[in-house]
Amino acid sequence: MNASQPDRWTRLPIARLTVAVAALCAVFDVRTDAAGELREATLNVAFGSPTRCEVDAAFTIERSDGREIEHRLQVLNGASAELMGIVGHMSLSGSPTTIGRTQSLILRPPAAGLQVYRLRYRVTHPAAVVYRCPLWLPTLATDGRSRGIVISVSLPNGAVPAGGGLPPLVWRENRGTARLGHIPAFVMVPYSRAGDADGPGWRISRVMDATAVAALACASALFLWRRRRW
Repeated sequence: MNASQPDRWTRLPIARLTVAVAALCAVFDVRTDAAGELREATLNVAFGSPTRCEVDAAFTIERSDGREIEHRLQVLNGASAELMGIVGHMSLSGSPTTIGRTQSLILRPPAAGLQVYRLRYRVTHPAAVVYRCPLWLPTLATDGRSRGIVISVSLPNGAVPAGGGLPPLVWRENRGTARLGHIPAFVMVPYSRAGDADGPGWRISRVMDATAVAALACASALFLWRRRRW
């Protein structure tokens, strides 16, 4: 990343708003499986560069049957995802497939009941999409109250958060954490290194991030309200 980075963000406010709108649509497009529940999840997100991230996600789920569980990952704006490994007793049911703007991953549990497993994967974006890491979401709802979802984000050495990220994180040096009641479709963490310029483009990007955060919060609240009424 260099001093020209903020200029690129100045030219991309509409693209960033498009990402936010697509994320809103994903809240309503992904149907949850009523036969199971996501009890806990810990997602460690490591940014290797502004366009590349690796995720190590640990899930604890409970199912009333042994049916397959679908996981969805947003692949907007030419992003590519590489599954690096599955740890646990879940078996992969075919290769990941693309459905619209999502990557679908089907896993089969060995039996009904409580299951613990991990996914490791890498996501790469084109040069025009920076500081964004989509997350593979199991189509199982949380209870929305226990806040059993922990997200940890690490930045490259020498990088510092620039503010305006999603979700809001508590930072200690180059590592931020958040505890949530649900898994967001992605994390977005603008960051900078010593010597990077901070021009008007950063101010525009922060406005767009604030808009996305507010919109996603409202959509998530509406989704939980609708689910309790179903």
